[in-house]
Amino acid sequence: MIKKILKNEKGQLLPFIAVIMILLILFTALQFALSMAYLSRIKARDALDSAVLSAVSLAERRTNPTYYGEQRKVIVDSEGNEKIVWVKTTSNYKPYLYLSRSDAIEIAEEYFIKNLKLSNLKGYRILDLDITIKNDENNPIQVVKRRPVTEGIVDSWEENFPRWVRVEASAKVELPAPLGGILGRDTVVVELKANSRKHLLGIPLEGVWN
Repeated sequence: MIKKILKNEKGQLLPFIAVIMILLILFTALQFALSMAYLSRIKARDALDSAVLSAVSLAERRTNPTYYGEQRKVIVDSEGNEKIVWVKTTSNYKPYLYLSRSDAIEIAEEYFIKNLKLSNLKGYRILDLDITIKNDENNPIQVVKRRPVTEGIVDSWEENFPRWVRVEASAKVELPAPLGGILGRDTVVVELKANSRKHLLGIPLEGVWN
């Protein structure tokens, strides 16, 4: 009789199978939640990347002389008399980049908001957004200006123009947390960073430029 009871194993696997099924469901739900959170972060990061790329694309290639000055010149009038005059002079033109800070920041902020809407993110909230514009400070084109005597003012000054510009952005975005009711948090805050640079092609990044 006892041997029959010990050999009767019917129904002993059911609790074990139930536990395994519950664990599988929990792991699947957790994997789904992590995947959704990662996807939301990727969408927000792509939105910021696209925003800074749009901002830096505003940089324009311009040219400017590297030297403004004055030169004394002797001219002969119709009566054969010599006369000394001062004429303005400029050197050869050099390329540089120009980016309006206010326009770049405005475009970056505008496109970040637009890109988040287009990404179909639901329930997001921008907590902080910081846009920084940086220029080439180590080796820019150096422009020396000297106002000619002909204008009645003798003055000289220098002005630098960048060879490259970079837009940097950092943002904090609040996103809905998948399975927030189970995990105890309805939202999660992600920190994002992005940057994009535009530079003059064919110009060495080191050494004297002009």
